[in-house]
Amino acid sequence: MNDRPTLSTTPRTRRSKLLLLLSAALVVQAVGTIAWSANAAADSHQDVPQTIASIVMPTPLRVMPAPYGLDRGTCDRSALSTDIVAGKPRRSTVGGGVLGALISADLGRAMDEADQVCVAQALEYAPDRARIAWAAHDGEQLTIAPETTFEREGGWCRTYRATAESDGRRTTTLGTACRGPDGLWRANG
Repeated sequence: MNDRPTLSTTPRTRRSKLLLLLSAALVVQAVGTIAWSANAAADSHQDVPQTIASIVMPTPLRVMPAPYGLDRGTCDRSALSTDIVAGKPRRSTVGGGVLGALISADLGRAMDEADQVCVAQALEYAPDRARIAWAAHDGEQLTIAPETTFEREGGWCRTYRATAESDGRRTTTLGTACRGPDGLWRANG
């Protein structure tokens, strides 16, 4: 009589068989899902791919708060000024210069770099119809409100309303800005 365990009774073999069975069940389920998707696509007269190049796995979504208080309807100039001195945010991502110069000419005032970056950050991060307000270094109250976002020639554009208020006088300008391939927001008529 042979006392050696048979292949089908060792614990390791049972685990291997169980894993093989589970793997086969997953493959059958995946093939069934693909077949169902192919049948659904055929019923809707869509093209059905002949091969599956990859399976997309869900990835966790990180929600980042808008920088510099934009999520609270303000632009935190002190934090922004500190970051500008430290070399952040990079000009390539905020690019307030070109647009800021145009807005400041329309408003009849000179915007410093922090004001220009506030404008660019609001265009980059604020939702449509959000009003972003802050006090400039000279005490003037500035507001920018992106109104609508749309796509133009493969890039994103936003209409906006910018307001400057000082000594009881209010100046408002309306415009459109588009983000270029370099990430800079530029005025676009």
